[in-house]
Amino acid sequence: MTSRISVTAILMIGALLTARPYSMAGQNDDRTGAQKSDQRGASITGRVVNDSGQPMPNAPVYVSGLGRPPERRATSTDENGQFRVDNLPRQPYSVSAQVRGYVRDTYESTFYKPGDSVSLVLKKGGVITGTVTNSAGEPVIGVLVSAIPIRDLEGSPLRSPLAGAPRYTDDRGVYRLFALPKGIYLVTTGSKLSAFSRQAAFLDDIPTYYPSATRDSAGELLVNSGAEVTGIDIRYRGEHGYTISGSITGSAAKGSPRMNVDVILRRASSDLLEAQTFSQPKGNDQSFTLHGVPEGDYYLIARRRPFESDDGASSRPVSMKLKNHDATGIEVSLTPLGSAAGRIVLEPTIAKDKAGCEGNRPASPPGSIAEVIVSLRSDQKPPSYGLSESVPVAPDDKGEFLIQGLDPGQYRVETGMLDESWYVRTITMPGITRATTTVDAGTNGFPIKAGQRAGGLTVTLAEGAASLRGRVIPEKDGATLPERLRVHLIPAETELADNTLRFAETAVQGDGKFKFNNLAPGRYRLLTSRASVEEAGERAPRPIAWKSSSRASLRRDGEASNITLDLKPCQRITDYKLRYAPAKAQATNQ
Repeated sequence: MTSRISVTAILMIGALLTARPYSMAGQNDDRTGAQKSDQRGASITGRVVNDSGQPMPNAPVYVSGLGRPPERRATSTDENGQFRVDNLPRQPYSVSAQVRGYVRDTYESTFYKPGDSVSLVLKKGGVITGTVTNSAGEPVIGVLVSAIPIRDLEGSPLRSPLAGAPRYTDDRGVYRLFALPKGIYLVTTGSKLSAFSRQAAFLDDIPTYYPSATRDSAGELLVNSGAEVTGIDIRYRGEHGYTISGSITGSAAKGSPRMNVDVILRRASSDLLEAQTFSQPKGNDQSFTLHGVPEGDYYLIARRRPFESDDGASSRPVSMKLKNHDATGIEVSLTPLGSAAGRIVLEPTIAKDKAGCEGNRPASPPGSIAEVIVSLRSDQKPPSYGLSESVPVAPDDKGEFLIQGLDPGQYRVETGMLDESWYVRTITMPGITRATTTVDAGTNGFPIKAGQRAGGLTVTLAEGAASLRGRVIPEKDGATLPERLRVHLIPAETELADNTLRFAETAVQGDGKFKFNNLAPGRYRLLTSRASVEEAGERAPRPIAWKSSSRASLRRDGEASNITLDLKPCQRITDYKLRYAPAKAQATNQ
């Protein structure tokens, strides 16, 4: 089985594996649970092809695990594009292939487990090419040119500051950027967005954006897979900028001597990333310098990533205004980040009604624990200087996990499972009073304070999960579906009316398809709705059921829609048809 965790993609509290930029794939194999449990130390096999289906021989393939410790393997494809990695310990794995000039035409992360067969399709990347000249029309030689992805073709913002490898201009001032995923781009010379970019000849210059602009007035370029965008000529402005320099201070400034501190500069008005660098510890010196910054209002933040027992550290934003002079002597104070430790508990008790489960038995408990992916996500959309979610991790063979580098805030647990036989029953934390042994962390999440190491988080999984796949069809035959559609599952049982774990939502694909995995058995109401423009612009919008008022609204609209569905333990519905209707008049055909 595989898991594509859509970001980018996992079962959210209230979104049950449907709203993250990683998802589940390949779960419709015909292996029984007993067969699946025998996959310890098995292999991940696969094939790498281009978008025409032709094999790609000698392609490097990398297999990276999420476990503790993570397993790392590398191999290459044979003449038929096939590969095989043997004797893999049980844990979720990402699998990637690299062929020069080619990219994966997806922004989703995908996870697999031993025993899976993987198909990787690489597409020829897009190309942007042109020349860089100065005001006299002469070539600018040896300046670094970068492509900055700002949106995908569906309008969702992209997080990566750069795409493809930046390239230097040659003696003619010609540059060629290739292996670009499809999307909307800006092109810049002398970018300050890479913390490791050092161009002595152009270090103090303000970046010039195509065609000869600042970032505010830069021209946007649409790049499709395999397409070449030519004639993107840049007139280099050659304007000198200002310098921002200072030091890293605070109680958490001295962390691991092997970990750099990232220093990030963002625009105050738009939160756009303007420049970044890093501060490398040298004894008691924790200084930093940013060069070539244009005039404007900014804020500066610093962040050290977690490393081993160090949970990492971060600063609050330091506001500044650059005008007519450099900004020196800036102090950025670090405070410790938080962490959360917990465990996955399996509850191997199938509901009394076992109909439909005999051919869909789950894997043995140890194997299933190793196939769970856990992350935490902020309950509210954080400011750009904070993190909205943790890096996904997998528990060890005892089910224990540790998530580090958490900004202060209210968090929700998100889990993804490579075995679709399990669902999340409860999520609890230790109580804060003697009279309370545990508290429900599933409905409202739980807080993390600066420097706090929270423990005792328990995620209980139960057997007998159901799944639902189908298609939304237009209200009238021949009509088209509106954009930004979502499908909601709303618990119909009164006693579960406010149980966030029983709400689920998923985005409807362009062809009308939708899917839910790892659903608790029970009675649900179905509802279609349109996401707002703001929600649609997020790669992984927070489930609306996280808010109590939204749950109440969903229940009212679900009752009005009068579309109900009883999901039995282990039931697999693959062809459900849901007719879309605006407002509250909806009907279904199955």
